[in-house]
Amino acid sequence: MSSPLGSAFWLAWRELTARTAGFLTSLLLVALAVGLCTGNELVSRAREVALNAEIDRIGPPIRIAPAGISQTSLGRLEFGSRYLDPELRTRVSRRHSDSLRAVETRLVLSTRVDGHETPTVGIENAPFGRDEVALGATTAERLRKGPGDQVELLKQRLTVAAVIPTTGTTEDLAVWVAREKLQALANLPEPANELRLYLLPGVDSRKLGHLLRSEHPDLTVVVQDRGAVAEEQAPAALGKHRFVVYVVTAVIVALALLIGAFLNARERTPEVATLIAIGATKTTVFCVLMLRAVVVSVLGTITGALVAITATLLNLPPGTPIGVFLADSLALFLFALAATLALSVVAAGPVLVAAGKGWNGYE
Repeated sequence: MSSPLGSAFWLAWRELTARTAGFLTSLLLVALAVGLCTGNELVSRAREVALNAEIDRIGPPIRIAPAGISQTSLGRLEFGSRYLDPELRTRVSRRHSDSLRAVETRLVLSTRVDGHETPTVGIENAPFGRDEVALGATTAERLRKGPGDQVELLKQRLTVAAVIPTTGTTEDLAVWVAREKLQALANLPEPANELRLYLLPGVDSRKLGHLLRSEHPDLTVVVQDRGAVAEEQAPAALGKHRFVVYVVTAVIVALALLIGAFLNARERTPEVATLIAIGATKTTVFCVLMLRAVVVSVLGTITGALVAITATLLNLPPGTPIGVFLADSLALFLFALAATLALSVVAAGPVLVAAGKGWNGYE
């Protein structure tokens, strides 16, 4: 025979073409396991992003405002004419980068919108155009305006891009506009009068708030209690759901792999004996078995991951960052590939035992 590796490739190819049914069954099993786990993980992460976005929409854990502004004034969106140092965001972000998920600056003013005194909030990275606004639910009802209508803000006509769902807070009374646009209309050099801090999971908002107060005694630092359900119980519930799906999938796949490996081993004993009889070495037989496991793992992982990623992508919650989703998908694919390769090698163990019996009987 030729070199062990060359012979192994030829024998592995012959086996895959001759045992198409068994090959496809193994491939579909791997694809199903990878698809379930990858899809579950991607959906869970998308849900967490959507949950965080909804919680953030209701209110951030920590708010920083100029000195002298009470928590009641913050709740009423009454900021007066005091503004924050333009460099504050950079300092806070760098100093507490290990605790913060995001930092948002806002400019909150009281302006006349269609003749009504209205809290107007300038936000960065607004999800609408520079010449557009979004209306709080109560303001939209009061002005009788909806998407496509126009409102007058600081003597300029702007188009309503959306009506923001109610949060049950004073922000339902507000009008939302791009921060840079509001700054230009109001002719204000200062970029913001509110800093909102969104924390990484596990960060204690009270401890961080106390630290920020000690670092910035000249500012108002308000820690908002968003409740155990929002901060802890909801993410924990998602984590438990994910864990249960993984356990069930792992048990099913392990049983299927073990049954398949046992049946394969029973069939392989005479086959291995034949290979040994015609001159195949231990290395050649070992390579055949491993190559089959590698091919099944790679093709099954690619199939399952592509189906899961495509299905999840088509059903992503609105506002989910595509770049983050694709990065997560790539990382999960690589992890799934490594895991299926390891499991397939382990599942090939009974076949290797059968091969050992063949060697012992025919050497």
